[in-house]
Amino acid sequence: MADKPFQYIQTLLEAGSFSRAAKRLNISQPSLSQFIMRLEKDVGATLVDRVAKPLRLTPAGECWIEAEKNVNKIRALSRVQIHDMGSGITGRLVVGTPQYFEGYFLVNALPPFMKEFPGVELVIEQGSGVDLEESVADGRLDLAIVPNPRNLPNITTEELYSKECLIALRADDPMCSQAVENRASSYPVLDFRLFDGKPFVTVKHDLRMRSVFDDLCAKAHAKPKVMLETGDLATCLALTDEKVGPTLVTNTLARLFAPKFPLRFFSIRPKIPESDIRVVYRSNRYVSKAARALIDCMKKEGKELTTLNDAAETA
Repeated sequence: MADKPFQYIQTLLEAGSFSRAAKRLNISQPSLSQFIMRLEKDVGATLVDRVAKPLRLTPAGECWIEAEKNVNKIRALSRVQIHDMGSGITGRLVVGTPQYFEGYFLVNALPPFMKEFPGVELVIEQGSGVDLEESVADGRLDLAIVPNPRNLPNITTEELYSKECLIALRADDPMCSQAVENRASSYPVLDFRLFDGKPFVTVKHDLRMRSVFDDLCAKAHAKPKVMLETGDLATCLALTDEKVGPTLVTNTLARLFAPKFPLRFFSIRPKIPESDIRVVYRSNRYVSKAARALIDCMKKEGKELTTLNDAAETA
């Protein structure tokens, strides 16, 4: 098997010794030692530093294993390309998403895709935007949904939709009376400076909405008192409903959660840019038919979300 040398060397490094590696590979230690010696003879250099405890690669070994990783990537790519030459759309996709996107975006985008392409296996992994981009860049994810992605090398992005940031308050919060009419939207406007020193709920620092909160504080020269940090926006809304404090939320979540919580939503002054939600994938990697079909399904859902959000804002 073409991948056998890589598998044996990788297991040897992970185990740290020939005896433990042989046990993991279910072969005898002499057989493993002879295999590595034959491999080194074929390569023309010593690959494993046998004196080191645990075992490690020599400089030649480091060069060899990096080359083998690239070869394995090429083999995997060729399998996908050859597979795509057949009829139908099948395969396996690993898709990354921020946690709260799974509950309102993918829950609508995936069922039509899975119904139309039942031969595609989907694996969903959650993470922060930065982590998801890096996972796409190093090949751990086939594609990911990322708010305001950075312009990383060898990464292609396609727009799904844009979302506005709002402030959510309980309907009985006295601060609601400070809002002014907004002719451009059904959401009245609140000045963020009003929240200086006031209780506030926000997400943790590794989430995109936290950077929006920090930017607002800087622009408005305001410093709300953060009462609680949490890992997702839905929890922030629930805490606002429990009178812990106002929170920031997207217009999409405001529309979806309005029937569930007795909250009011407001546009923000100073004005902040909308978040640009995009799907990201590697530009130097073949995009399979399955990946392309999923991207198209997500873009269709993005258009529907935009239509619904626009209708809610002008209602």
